[in-house]
Amino acid sequence: MTATETQAATETETQRKAELQKALADLRSKRVRFVIGNKHGAAAMLGNQWIRAGEIVSGFRVIKVDQSGVELQPAE
Repeated sequence: MTATETQAATETETQRKAELQKALADLRSKRVRFVIGNKHGAAAMLGNQWIRAGEIVSGFRVIKVDQSGVELQPAE
C-alpha cells in the first residue's frame, strides 16, 4: 500500500468513525421511551420507532433489549 493509499484509508476510517459518533448521538437524543417484553423477547420504543435485538438502526446493530435499556454495536 502506498503512502497516498494509506492516508486515504485513514481518512476514510476517520470519517466513518465521525459518522458513527453522530448517528449514536442522534440515537441517544431520541431516548428509549419504554421497553416491553413477552415470551418472544423484548422490544423498545426508540423515539417513534420500535426496535428489537438483531435489527440495524442508523448503522448500529441492536444487540440486546431488556428492562435496563438497549445495547448497540456498530454494524459492520
